[in-house]
Amino acid sequence: MKKQYRHGLLSPLLIAFMTVVTAITVYATWGPVYEVHCVEPSVQEVVDAKKINGLVSSPFGGEYTPQPKCSKVLVR
Repeated sequence: MKKQYRHGLLSPLLIAFMTVVTAITVYATWGPVYEVHCVEPSVQEVVDAKKINGLVSSPFGGEYTPQPKCSKVLVR
């Protein structure tokens, strides 16, 4: 009698496990996919940053550097 009970319980547990794995897989692969595209600062922005660094001294010791401009692009 115990052996039949174990097999009876194993089947619902296996179905529950497979359902969870399937749900996680679908959730991870569902939806839009984005790529990040970055554009480096232009020569003019670098020149302007050098001018700013020449005029302003920071109390924290760092210099201003222009950052690349990044945007998300829809892939799928």
